[in-house]
Amino acid sequence: FLRSLNGIEPEPQDDAVTAQATRRGGGMSAASGSPVAPADADASPTISGAIDAYFALYDKSPSYEKGLRAIFGEFTKVVGDRPMDAVRDTDLKLYERHLEGRVGRTSVRSYMRQLGMLIHFGVRKAWIRLDPRLTYRLPKEELKEPDPFSKEDLARFFEIVRAPVRGHGRG
Repeated sequence: FLRSLNGIEPEPQDDAVTAQATRRGGGMSAASGSPVAPADADASPTISGAIDAYFALYDKSPSYEKGLRAIFGEFTKVVGDRPMDAVRDTDLKLYERHLEGRVGRTSVRSYMRQLGMLIHFGVRKAWIRLDPRLTYRLPKEELKEPDPFSKEDLARFFEIVRAPVRGHGRG
C-alpha cells in the first residue's frame, strides 16, 4: 500500500487558503500542506468559560439548565476553576467522592454522566487533549430486586382483582 503512494504528489494549495491561515497567525503544515491554526487558538478555556460556551450553544429548558449549571458549578468549586485541558480522571473521582456524602449512588452516576456532557463538549472543541472519561470508572450501579412483591402479596392482589375465567385456574 505504501509503495503505491510514492508516486502521488500532494495537491497544490490555493494561495487564498495559505494567505488566510497566515493572516490569522497560523501557517501551512509541512507534513500535510493544510492550514494550521494559530497557537493561541489551542488555549483551553477555564471550566467556567467552557460552561458559559456550552450554554451559549445549546438551548435547554430553564429548569434543566439550572440543574446542569448547579452540577457544573459544584464540580468547579470542588476541583477549582482551572483550564479544561487540566481536568483529569482524579478530578472526576474527587467530585464523585464529594457527591457520595450527600446523594445516593444512583444520583452520583447521574451527576457524573451529566458532567461527562461538559467533558465531551470540551473534547469536541479540542480544549481537552486527553479525555479523562477514558480512565475514570463510574461507581457500580445499584441493582434493585426485580420483583418487590412476595408471592403472598401477589396471590392476595390477584384474588381481589382477577375474576375467574373459564378454563383457567384462579391466580
